[in-house]
Amino acid sequence: MTTIKELSESPFDKSKVTLSLVYVSERNTFVQVTSVGVNFVKGGKGVYIICKNEFGIQHASADANLRLLVFSSSRFVSVVDLNTHHTRASLELDNEVSCLVISSSQGFVIGEWNSGAVCLYEVQDGEILLKGRIFCSATSCSMCILSHLHTPRLVVGLLNGYIADISLEAMLMGSAARETLIRMQPVQLFNLGSHNAVLCLGEVPLIIILCDTGFQLTGIDFNDVAACAIIEGSHISSKYIFLSQSENSLAFGNIVDLKKLNSCFLGPKATVTRVKYIAWWNVFVMSVRRNEKDQILLLMGHELANSWVPQNELFSIELLGNERCVFFETVVLGGSNESPNGNEADKDKAILLGTTFAFPDEQLPRSSRFIWYSVEQGKLISERPQLRQIGSKDVEGALQCCCIVPNYVGRIALGINGCIALYSWNAADSVFVAEETICIGTIVTRVLPIFQGDASYMVAFDARHSCFFIQVDTFQGSLEIVARDSEPRGVMDGAVFQLGNIYNICFGDDYYNFFLSLSWCIDFAECLKRNIGYGVKR
Repeated sequence: MTTIKELSESPFDKSKVTLSLVYVSERNTFVQVTSVGVNFVKGGKGVYIICKNEFGIQHASADANLRLLVFSSSRFVSVVDLNTHHTRASLELDNEVSCLVISSSQGFVIGEWNSGAVCLYEVQDGEILLKGRIFCSATSCSMCILSHLHTPRLVVGLLNGYIADISLEAMLMGSAARETLIRMQPVQLFNLGSHNAVLCLGEVPLIIILCDTGFQLTGIDFNDVAACAIIEGSHISSKYIFLSQSENSLAFGNIVDLKKLNSCFLGPKATVTRVKYIAWWNVFVMSVRRNEKDQILLLMGHELANSWVPQNELFSIELLGNERCVFFETVVLGGSNESPNGNEADKDKAILLGTTFAFPDEQLPRSSRFIWYSVEQGKLISERPQLRQIGSKDVEGALQCCCIVPNYVGRIALGINGCIALYSWNAADSVFVAEETICIGTIVTRVLPIFQGDASYMVAFDARHSCFFIQVDTFQGSLEIVARDSEPRGVMDGAVFQLGNIYNICFGDDYYNFFLSLSWCIDFAECLKRNIGYGVKR
């Protein structure tokens, strides 16, 4: 068990902010870099070898193994040899330093304010030479060098929430860095050492694992990490120490396993609100939230195997002003939708895109529409597929969701305000026509089909009145509520799982509860008539 105690008296300068602290084992000396200078501590005594009282020290990076110290004071950068305590070289920049890190025994990297530049320097014969420079989308606030990969990589945390990633070799050749949005606040990075990973500090800490083609994301099992340090020494069981600012406590431990949450990473540089995989064409369609309207992106399935797909190469569709995407659904126009692979011809397969027009002065949208697209494959393998609009239909009210109607050819069901509306495909005019509407609640959040023999059932979830079971009369085209949850739970989303003749329905409400409903019925239609087996368990 690891224990720690605070000393009543210490040779370290506790009155000033400590920027860097390393231990040089050969000299049995601690090197403490504070906001006013460099303090060498040995034998219980501390002496400031270097003082910067005029401008102070803002950033510092020290490496005991390389015997090197680099610090900045305003626009001035100094390189100090930890063996001799002498300044090897100094440099005056045009802009102040935002962060810095040592890259080798002769090199270091500096981030600048105002310009957004990140510069690689090297010390040669007492002079500091510029070896490479990249420009980022914002000012850098932290950076790490990962040297355990095939080639050393520089990872830079930016003030706008992005990280920039580039190899030092590519930086020497003048290549551009790849940027990816991580969070909506400045990114503070800490090098985890031998794991080829960096820790992103903050309320929800992230571990960014680098590989040769990109990186993966994972996390740790506690929150609000304000600082981290590596504990050197083979006799110590814990390698890392974490500071939790909210709990005002220290946590000791090791990272024994890095569980990757994703194998590939695509950064659209905005919030992705909807994602739908379409097996018919092996494509992903997604909606991205922009300031005034949503944007629809089309991504080929095989591109996920290749990390870092450039966003400017993706096919995109710009929606109208204040138009927001609410659902994607795949349908066969005028055909049967029971088969997930789609037996009909490609010309009948389509993607339904539902949108609403959201304005700040409206509590609920008053107008919506749904659009159907086909996917146009390129004539060449290298050509990207594109979405071609076939038609659209305006809808009054707040359109929320959509599903196909099982065992009812050419029909779809839309959730509009608190109603379920049935639409049929008119092949003559190539348009959807409204047929039947039933009011079930206040705001329909989700409607799902239930595939049961020759019958046609749907489950609808409402934001105020829980869930409803709706039967569709395929002969008369009517809708009927055959069962409902009696408690007004306020369901925000749900799902239906079918295993043989057993139906499991789970849903979550707006009071942080999760419910599971079990329908242990051989005949689902008979179960609904008798209202058997419909119990809700929390």
